[in-house]
Amino acid sequence: MSKDVHNFDMEKKINWEKQFKTMPKVFQDQVLKYGDRQVVLYKDNGEYKPISWIELNEMIKKLAYYFFTLDVKKEDKIALFSENRYEWWLSDLAIISTGALTVPIYSTNSAYEAHYILDHSDSTICIVSTKTQLDRLWENINRLPKIKKIITIDKIESTPNDDRIITLAEAMVIGEKNSNLAEFNSRVDNLKSDDLITLIYTSGTSGDPKGVLLTHDNIYSQTDILFFKTELIHILRDTEVFLSFLPLSHIFERTCGYYGAINLGATVAFAENMTTLLDDLLKVKPSALVCVPRIFEKVYAKLRSKFASESAVKRLIFNLGLKVAAKSLPHIIKGKKPGGVLGFFYKVMDKLLYSKIKKGLGFDNINLTVSAGASLGVAEAEFFIGMGILIYEGYGLTETATATHLNTPRKIRIGTVGPQVPETIGKISNEGEILVKGRQVMKGYYKNPEATKEVFTEDGFFRTGDLGVIDADGYLTITGRIKDIIITASGKNISPQNIENEFKTSPYIEHIAVIGDRRKFISALIVPAFDDLRKWAEQNEISFESNADLILNPKAIKFMEEEVERKNQKFSRVDQVKKITLLEADWSQDTGELTPKQSVKRRVIESKYGDLIDKMYVEDIQAATD
Repeated sequence: MSKDVHNFDMEKKINWEKQFKTMPKVFQDQVLKYGDRQVVLYKDNGEYKPISWIELNEMIKKLAYYFFTLDVKKEDKIALFSENRYEWWLSDLAIISTGALTVPIYSTNSAYEAHYILDHSDSTICIVSTKTQLDRLWENINRLPKIKKIITIDKIESTPNDDRIITLAEAMVIGEKNSNLAEFNSRVDNLKSDDLITLIYTSGTSGDPKGVLLTHDNIYSQTDILFFKTELIHILRDTEVFLSFLPLSHIFERTCGYYGAINLGATVAFAENMTTLLDDLLKVKPSALVCVPRIFEKVYAKLRSKFASESAVKRLIFNLGLKVAAKSLPHIIKGKKPGGVLGFFYKVMDKLLYSKIKKGLGFDNINLTVSAGASLGVAEAEFFIGMGILIYEGYGLTETATATHLNTPRKIRIGTVGPQVPETIGKISNEGEILVKGRQVMKGYYKNPEATKEVFTEDGFFRTGDLGVIDADGYLTITGRIKDIIITASGKNISPQNIENEFKTSPYIEHIAVIGDRRKFISALIVPAFDDLRKWAEQNEISFESNADLILNPKAIKFMEEEVERKNQKFSRVDQVKKITLLEADWSQDTGELTPKQSVKRRVIESKYGDLIDKMYVEDIQAATD
């Protein structure tokens, strides 16, 4: 049995009637409303250029007409293997307007990962962006007999001589010659809320990914509930400018920064890539961001590192700014500025520090920042929110079409992901698992009825797999993940995420994976933040020739061990990290250690670095074999 934290029957308040819109219909309505106004901005030769609602719609229709020539039917699967760009929108809106399902593939996915998704999803068409994605697809093309057509967004030189390959521009020309507006309008008008819109494969931290089936209402309900039925309605306008940089293949960016922006009537600019993010922020000066905590953690660590090497006066200003922001936090989250002596210091810090940081980051116009995927550290939250950059943390999964809980204006509680959003029921099971029910919950896993059955309770709640607690006011705090729980040799249950989140607040730690399942003590693999570690080494006159050389230096190892010990002080003795191993190579989705949400893939890490992990427990291994 599960215990419902709330004392009222939310289900009676939920309108289960399926008389809601679909995203293709929303887009068509917005085209009529906004016409020649810009809907997207894309970067061309370093400068941003606009595309209007009407212009984008004409391109969408041409591609949809081309799909008609290929006899694309309702619920056919069309894969989209691309990075963020306006053509992602173009392709997706054309796909879903025909009634087909978009199957997104991350642009960084390997040939093996792409093959699995294409094969398992039964995709018949694949749209790829660049030669990189085409090469990865082509590597397994002989094992993908269902793929009948490959559309390349870029014009790629030296493509394989194969009739199945066509450019997006060529496809749109064919579509224009075979235009069928009546068929297009009929398909859009006849879409139902319960119809499927997408098949998204969860990256997961272990095992093969599962295909999540989402309906039009799963997604539309989120764009409606989050932006128009929470307190966000009081701050959002149709003149917002979003900057898109999180992968559109992930449900968070897709729902909030894409479909949500369309439903709002906003403009979205596309960042060129993550390496140009700061430049793109400064060029666009967005008013809205869909973000992950790691971005703020890295900026915070860089700021601390930068000011640590500045003059005594600048260090004093920065440290005072941290304290003033933290003390001002209770006022800021209520939409007020502090008064009295604190108010005076806040104005001074705003002039000397906060305004300059915002300007330097391109945050001058920020009106909305939604963050999810992990918990934002308390220090980062106190600093950024305290200085006036309001970050609304939320929680959700691919299976819930993004959000089930969200902090909103004047309802921010640091350390939580907020209360449940409207038309959603959230509760905690007797085992501590977060359970949810609402319009956003998926239809099920594709071709996997057993897995679908496993994730739903008898009374229809979705089992998130996450552990949490809900306070008396309904605010949810994530405490760990069921499958990630470490059980030490002594039987102690430990959440590695709590430890990792604290350690990542160090300016010298880029990535960390806590190890210890069935072991006598906790250890960790650490990828240092090499920019800051090298700077420390130079300041301490430690010579090194490379990162590999630096992590073997006894003084650098001792320094990192001392940094770990400082972070250990927040934990009980049994939760503390006893041994560490420093790694030279960075972790990423490309190299396999991280999911698109930047969560560690423990199974991959434990397999890839098994020998290094065993060395930290060599005495235990020897004892077991004696």
